[in-house]
Amino acid sequence: MSYNRDPVCDCLIHPVAFNLVPIYALKRATMRSVDQWLTLVLFVLVAVEVVDTRQVYQHSEWNKTPGNAGVKIRLTKKGINHLKTVAVRLLNEQIATLSGYSTQFAISQTGFDGVVTLRDVRVLHYNPPQVSVVNFLPPRYVIFGLENMDISLAGAFYSSGGPFQVEGFVDGTISGMTVALTAEFATDVDGIMGVQVPNCSTVITHSHFNIDPQGPMGPLVKTLEEHFKDFRLIDSPVIKKFVNDFVRGMYINNLHISDPVVTNEFFETQQKGEIRYDNNEEVTPFYPRPMYTDGESDRMLYFYGSDYIFNSLLYHAYQTNKLSLKLNRKNISKKYRGFLMTSCHGTGNSGDFTSSICVGKLIPPIAETYPNTTTSFVILPHGLPDFQFNGDAGAIMLSTRVLTYVDDHGQEKQIMVSSAEGQADVLLYARNGRLGGDLKLNRLSVRLHRTSLAGMDPSSIEQIAPLAKTFIGPQLSQALKKGIPFPLQDSITFVEPQLQTRDGYIVLATDFVLNENALRAKIHETFANINI
Repeated sequence: MSYNRDPVCDCLIHPVAFNLVPIYALKRATMRSVDQWLTLVLFVLVAVEVVDTRQVYQHSEWNKTPGNAGVKIRLTKKGINHLKTVAVRLLNEQIATLSGYSTQFAISQTGFDGVVTLRDVRVLHYNPPQVSVVNFLPPRYVIFGLENMDISLAGAFYSSGGPFQVEGFVDGTISGMTVALTAEFATDVDGIMGVQVPNCSTVITHSHFNIDPQGPMGPLVKTLEEHFKDFRLIDSPVIKKFVNDFVRGMYINNLHISDPVVTNEFFETQQKGEIRYDNNEEVTPFYPRPMYTDGESDRMLYFYGSDYIFNSLLYHAYQTNKLSLKLNRKNISKKYRGFLMTSCHGTGNSGDFTSSICVGKLIPPIAETYPNTTTSFVILPHGLPDFQFNGDAGAIMLSTRVLTYVDDHGQEKQIMVSSAEGQADVLLYARNGRLGGDLKLNRLSVRLHRTSLAGMDPSSIEQIAPLAKTFIGPQLSQALKKGIPFPLQDSITFVEPQLQTRDGYIVLATDFVLNENALRAKIHETFANINI
């Protein structure tokens, strides 16, 4: 059910009552022509549409300056070293079982210029690197290195150059290989983070390869074997292309507002952090405020979240009419249904407060005018809620209109319009793998706007305020306590996460353990898609 705003008295009224306005006007317009009638009806329909459309209310505290991140994810040196250790171990597993790869490269030696194609390359023996390192390099680089690897390979080859065409088999050993690569992270105009490898270097202490050519050209090629023994196969584009293919898919599919921040101690993304709905294309008319974070890096991973996350969600929920709440006997728990009665039937002997209280007892004119029936409430936002982290907890300011209805012989009848304004405090915490919280209605004031009940004392409506704290508060708090799962749970397990509320944002600091099975599957998939 949609409720409309009366532009004259600034109150919400039932659509049926709203439509009585044009009917009354039409009855008085008996001397008008048919064209005038149609014009008036069209005007009323347009007016209803305009009244039902929400306006953008400007908050004085809105930040109108873009450029600040609403979400920051900080991976520290401690965190990336753990990631490196696990990744290298899984990479070693994969390299040791490599087989079936192919590559092609140009060759230029004395007496021979052409192209060599290697196929069915497989690893015979592999000694993992003795040292692996990873370092952050400002302003946007990460350097990764593997030192002193040994690998033995075998495969088939086919070469062509001028009049020569030779095929056969090759095997060899590379000793003391060291690889270093530099990855550059940057954000494009679409807000997608990309990774490039501007530098990749390889140093080999020793390499030796044996060639076993087949066919009539075999003896000639065998005489050229000395030219191949010291040929640095690894210095061909093979490794560079392999690395590029390996890291090409490493991007975060999220909107980034700028390049990541890279210091000697951490790597930090800068993301907008906007929450919206798929069916709402409206642009959020405000931006995140600055999050004044320090250089903390004791934990492996930090998640920073601005109050912009919640305010953007509240804005789009408000604009798409998702903040309305209806309370009736059909949608509340059995424990609280007695409260909706106009006449109280509970004795209260059980000591349960809710069994001895009802609307009719709090507001006697309701019980006197409509005894032994039920009420229902519709709670509508009167303005855009505002959420802020104040350093100790989160606080949300609420302003609502409360429409009260009574079941009058099977017909829903509006008997009262009131307002409720207050503040709800939200205390967030990290527990049992979920981000949850607790909510408390700290301040709540209720004021009567109008009523059809005779002898109604406006001050009696204030009796609902403490009951709302008892009834609505715990219901909302229970939903908040369920919380949401931590992010990235399919990839990592958080260890001793700690959540802190600061001025304007929250921070979740945690260590983590990688899900090796998930990472192993990702590495295996990457190798399977590489055609060197």
